[in-house]
Amino acid sequence: MFRRSSRPVAERVRSELERFGGTVEKFIGDAVMAVFGTPVVREALAFYRSVGVTRYIRQGEALPAATA
Repeated sequence: MFRRSSRPVAERVRSELERFGGTVEKFIGDAVMAVFGTPVVREALAFYRSVGVTRYIRQGEALPAATA
């Protein structure tokens, strides 16, 4: 019963956190664990990076050093 009645509240909290750049990790009882500033995974970006690595390997070149 509580879960059903708390769903609108949880959706509102999630919406507000996302509006300010946060990501909800989980709900724990009446608490919310959220993080801010986490990188967003973009599947296309991962694909293009893997294509780039494959090109380096096929050409026999050394991979460039990772930059922070």
